[in-house]
Amino acid sequence: MRYAFIAAFLAVQVLLPLRYYAGEDRFDERFAWRMFSNVRVVACQTRFTDASDGGATPVRASAEIHEVWTSLLNRARRSVIDGFARKWCSERSAGGGQPVLHVDVTCQNPETLGQTICRGTTTDANADGVPDLFGTDRRCAGKSAADCFRAACGEQTAAACREALCMVRPIAVEENLCD
Repeated sequence: MRYAFIAAFLAVQVLLPLRYYAGEDRFDERFAWRMFSNVRVVACQTRFTDASDGGATPVRASAEIHEVWTSLLNRARRSVIDGFARKWCSERSAGGGQPVLHVDVTCQNPETLGQTICRGTTTDANADGVPDLFGTDRRCAGKSAADCFRAACGEQTAAACREALCMVRPIAVEENLCD
């Protein structure tokens, strides 16, 4: 009996972390073997929009839920987003009508955190079309800032390049969370 308990305990310790690798939510690393992962430092911005009246009225989730839950929203935890949506939608549907809630979650891409275009801002003080950070990147040693920027971004603007390389949207914006 004692060995069965030990075997079951070890099986849980091995199998539970494997759920991360089999799952779809790469931003939820709880119980995974990812001690030095970049996902832990990724910041997300979660914006809810009330589209019930056909418009797009921002919903301040931070005014309606505790700050601990808000921080989990900003880590793209789908279960917390769904929980807030259930609460918000049930409160709005109690007054009649069909509530429509959309969410836009934008997160840093964990795979590109170290790239120059993903660090800091895309400020271009000298208006040469190249973000100022590219003049300081050690990986571009021997190249001009413009050549280094073109190698990373091609012909895209700095803002478009940053959006394409550095940001991901793990949840579809069009989805009505009240359905």
